[in-house]
Amino acid sequence: MDKSSTEILLNEKYYIIKERTSKNNYIKNISIPFDRFEDIKQIGEGGIVKAYSETWIDGKANYIKQHGESLKIRVFEPMKFVLKRFQWIS
Repeated sequence: MDKSSTEILLNEKYYIIKERTSKNNYIKNISIPFDRFEDIKQIGEGGIVKAYSETWIDGKANYIKQHGESLKIRVFEPMKFVLKRFQWIS
């Protein structure tokens, strides 16, 4: 069974989605600018963590192959994410 894990990191301008699959230990990083998210809502808070729900506008890319042709069409579907943001105390 192929298991995968997704980790969402935050820097000053981008969300960085880091996806790892255990089948071949492949890591894929995707940097997404903040302006590509919408419907951002805080859904929880506790200790040093705040949790947000948001939708990635561009989302998942699906490829569709036309029958009898080599043309591929890329279709984007919005994806819902939950982001945990840590507040570090110095």
